[in-house]
Amino acid sequence: MSSPERWEAKQLIASGVMSVKEYPMFDEDGDGMLYQEEGAEEELEIELNEDEPAFLQGQSRYSIDMSPVKIFKNPEGSLSRAAALQSALIKERREVREQQQRTMLDSIPKDLNRPWEDPMPETGERHLAQELRGVGLSAYDMPEWKKDAYGKALTFGQRSKLSIQEQRQSLPIYKLKNELVKACHDNQVLVVIGETGSGKTTQVTQYLAEAGYTTKGKIGCTQPRRVAAMSVAKRVAEEIGCRLGEEVGYAIRFEDCTSPETVIKYMTDGMLLREILIDEDLSQYSVIMLDEAHERTIHTDVLFGLLKQLVKRRPDLRLIVTSATLDAEKFSGYFFNCNIFTIPGRTFPVEILYTKQPESDYLDASLITVLQIHLTEPEGDVLLFLTGQEEIDYACQCLYERMKGLGRNVPELIILPVYSALPSEMQSRIFEPAPPGKRKVVGSLIHWLSKSTPSWANKDFKALISAMEQLYSLELWMKRVSLQVGYKLDVVSAGKNFSKIRKAIAAGFFFHAARKDPQEGYRTLVENQPVYIHPSSALFQRQPDWVIYHELVMTTKEYMREVTVIDPKWLVELAPRFFKVSDPTKMSKRKRQERIEPLYDRYHEPNSWRLSKRRA
Repeated sequence: MSSPERWEAKQLIASGVMSVKEYPMFDEDGDGMLYQEEGAEEELEIELNEDEPAFLQGQSRYSIDMSPVKIFKNPEGSLSRAAALQSALIKERREVREQQQRTMLDSIPKDLNRPWEDPMPETGERHLAQELRGVGLSAYDMPEWKKDAYGKALTFGQRSKLSIQEQRQSLPIYKLKNELVKACHDNQVLVVIGETGSGKTTQVTQYLAEAGYTTKGKIGCTQPRRVAAMSVAKRVAEEIGCRLGEEVGYAIRFEDCTSPETVIKYMTDGMLLREILIDEDLSQYSVIMLDEAHERTIHTDVLFGLLKQLVKRRPDLRLIVTSATLDAEKFSGYFFNCNIFTIPGRTFPVEILYTKQPESDYLDASLITVLQIHLTEPEGDVLLFLTGQEEIDYACQCLYERMKGLGRNVPELIILPVYSALPSEMQSRIFEPAPPGKRKVVGSLIHWLSKSTPSWANKDFKALISAMEQLYSLELWMKRVSLQVGYKLDVVSAGKNFSKIRKAIAAGFFFHAARKDPQEGYRTLVENQPVYIHPSSALFQRQPDWVIYHELVMTTKEYMREVTVIDPKWLVELAPRFFKVSDPTKMSKRKRQERIEPLYDRYHEPNSWRLSKRRA
């Protein structure tokens, strides 16, 4: 019943025309107000069910501090002072760069008409709009050091006086060619351990192709990074003597350089994961080689589980796992205690040198070391590991300016950065050999994934308890699935009943439930984190009260992607161990955290109405 209808009924009852008995929803104690209809929805308050499960009582993170080691903070300690100094230096560098950009933008004339109206303007004060077009975008232009580094054609392969065949024969793996092929023939799964530069990545695929494995299918080799897949494929194509994309090719994101004639295919582990989702048996492949398995990316770990099941279904498939570390026993134990093939020898001897004293500014010390190597050591390239893209760009800029200040009498230093945000052709420049008399320095990110910490997952108690809580919440859903499979119940399509589909999505993604915030956007139920619907979503203009999202994407704000509307009652129904209805007699935690925000003019600052602001 609408508000005008309720007012009309109230007036009819008050005048005596209609009787109260004819309106059973009439409230005599409420000053003649009528109740709402029975079908009207009431606001439902949902909160987390923080009751501890039986198996976690006394052991959860809400009870006691589980850390057996007490942490003592010493602000005057060397580690704390070094961290504070590095944070201050990074902040200072960022502020200097932002100040330079602001100065450049402020130098752009704002009023182009005034100098033309002035009969006596200063020299060079009059500008045409065509002259200033694009000046505001100069902050996004390529810096001078990048323009100087990326102005040459690409070449691949290390320059050597030896022929390609002699280079292949000089690798440590060449002496074990027959033994390696025999081991691959006798074992369906084989773990290959060898030092960096022993020839695992480039030679194993060629040896298997020469042995005839390509007659039954392709030989696929995964790489953890795009630039590695591209460069290795180019090198193998050069050794075989074919054009890239014919017998040897590669596949990375947004780029597929293969053909029907391709028999050796290098790809990123994510591309192989996409293929196995389309073809579970990988029927096009006869050999799969997981290279650099010790780096343990998330794609590689998922491939471990999928390929372990695949080798059971396909006895003809050969799986080779290569690593440069000594974790062979772990890989062998996971893959049915398979045999281990070790390649002895090291192509590149390593000498480790340490600083005599701790450095307060490691970035400046590393740049000084690079210049010392360049000016005093014999020919050879330098690889500089840093912590992020911002540091790499800053280091390259500093090296370029310092080399420019040394003049033309010193040998040229070619400065090349490499990180995932760069285009593939720019990343490939690091493999271009330096010309005679010049040196190349490559600034790269240090990959902590390759520095595996032993037993880290077994000692991260907070993550283990969180995982157990999620399993406990999903237990009821798993029981329903097992009952359906056990009793061989037929799967019935929901048809056009989209509520069932949304309910099924809520059953799997109830962790990602969010409620509309009265102030702005949404807040997640689990972490109370402010989030927003992505502008590309169909629900962006509707702004429903309750939603479920698939993932969060951080750009200018924390946006929700793949959003659908849900009924809050579904959360309690589908995940009763995780959510519960708030007690109506008590104030919920969400309401206790809310605060009243004063109204303000949309065209002024929120606190501009205060007297202190007006006095200022």
